[in-house]
Amino acid sequence: MAEGGEIGLLAETLDRMRVQLRNSLTALKRWGEELEAQVRARTAELQRLHDERGRILERVLAAQEEEREQIARELRDEVGQTIATLLLKLQILERAVAQNSGPDTVADLARGLEADALNALESVRRVSAGLRPGVLDDLGLIAAVRQYLRDFRRQFGIEAELETGIPEGVRLARVVETAAYRILQEALTNVARHSGASRATVKIGVEAGNLVLTVADNGRGFDADGVLAGPTGGKLGLPGMQERASLLGGEFKIRSVPGTGTTIHVRLPPAEDRDDQNSGADNR
Repeated sequence: MAEGGEIGLLAETLDRMRVQLRNSLTALKRWGEELEAQVRARTAELQRLHDERGRILERVLAAQEEEREQIARELRDEVGQTIATLLLKLQILERAVAQNSGPDTVADLARGLEADALNALESVRRVSAGLRPGVLDDLGLIAAVRQYLRDFRRQFGIEAELETGIPEGVRLARVVETAAYRILQEALTNVARHSGASRATVKIGVEAGNLVLTVADNGRGFDADGVLAGPTGGKLGLPGMQERASLLGGEFKIRSVPGTGTTIHVRLPPAEDRDDQNSGADNR
């Protein structure tokens, strides 16, 4: 090959290499920009999640404080008053015995004391169950819900039934059972206080490994979207229910229209590997 031909071939090769290098540099630049954009988006998402978690934790702490205040009120108003009545009647009984009152009088006073003591025990039991029912730890969610519904029917006179295919004794992750039970409590408290319902139905099942809880009533209903967006939602405990589900990576939905009743739907994923790290926040 002539010298001129070799030089031409070399020039063509170098030109191709220059074009390939320029294309590679352009592609690298484009990939770098795409990667940088992805990093910025991921960083922004992580910051959003961090901020959201901080807001959730703040609301959880506020909810914990509100629960403590409620327990303190119940102890003061129910247990404290009952014990004060017991002490007063004990003083009356002591005076009756000291004054040699008749046996019928003493017996009547003793029976009154016995009734008040039973009332005090019932008040303590009710407050204790509100803190954390022993049956939830001992026998699991289904047994605890059955007991709660019995107490609910007796206390409020509202029919409440459980539909579930989960046998009693089948245990789920502790944090999942606790979150489901607390959400159920809050939902039925709303039914009793605000709905005007005569009936409530609780459904508990497992779908694709997720615990699914539904609480429906035949009450007056309300504008769910408006309430969730306004200050009334906090009074109904809706943010607290949302946050309990969110902390476990679950979902919370509410469907309600004035005049049609209310349905709350909760889905909680399995969380066996998070029992220990969530025990302080969720095992309440």
